[in-house]
Amino acid sequence: METSIATAQVRVLTPQITPEEIDSRVTARRAEGFGLLGKLPFGRPRPEAVEVASRQTRHLPVWHLVGHAVYEYDRAREFRIDLSRPEVRYVVIGQQRLDPAHDERHIMLRGTEHVRDERNAEYEMDARTKARHAAQWASNPATVAGSLSDIGAPGDTVDWPETPAAEALKPLLGEIAVAIDAERVDEERIDVTTLELLFRPILVVEYRYGEKSATSALDLVRGSWGDVPPASGAAAPATLQELYAIDDPRLRELIGECARPAEGAPASALERLRSVLGR
Repeated sequence: METSIATAQVRVLTPQITPEEIDSRVTARRAEGFGLLGKLPFGRPRPEAVEVASRQTRHLPVWHLVGHAVYEYDRAREFRIDLSRPEVRYVVIGQQRLDPAHDERHIMLRGTEHVRDERNAEYEMDARTKARHAAQWASNPATVAGSLSDIGAPGDTVDWPETPAAEALKPLLGEIAVAIDAERVDEERIDVTTLELLFRPILVVEYRYGEKSATSALDLVRGSWGDVPPASGAAAPATLQELYAIDDPRLRELIGECARPAEGAPASALERLRSVLGR
């Protein structure tokens, strides 16, 4: 079993709306920031009566993972040949005569299958809630962070991951890691080709109308409004590398934990795989 893991990185997504557009959208939402009250014509506050009490940029963490696996091998199989009619007594394949077992109307032929099984997986995971979804943030423009201070501007709030890199990686390995039952193995490898932590920016805006207040979140990449997500309870790491530190021995350990028998393979195939990974 060959394994590899890409060099991990942290990328900070670039806002796709300008500061002028942000100011315009924050101002335009003043009368809509109070839920139902702001939607009723007779209850809608005058925009000039609504104060923008505070604005805070937050950076939300999202894992992006991509993996690929290849299994090429030979495996033994028995093939059943049913006799076509009652009067058929035996079958000749090539120069070999094949007789059915006593009172059977079929012949079992032992042979070898050559298999090439390729598996791919990609997803993003909310690093606070573990919610998984198809990749949707990774294709946006971003800058690579070289240190913790590169994540956001001074005064910004960073939500640190509550889900470690190893936990984020397990579902990926669960999709592509299998234990095969083989007579001969030509290729057996698992590659984690992308392991990156994305930080997507939102602007949390607090509006105040008299004694009432309300908050909304403006997605600075998509430009849409939404609810304010709960703050992360994770502490800041000492270094950037603490966020994604997984070496090859740890990867092989995780593969052993997450792998399942390939279709048709016995449970003992897992023992063989774990033995190979431990070498």
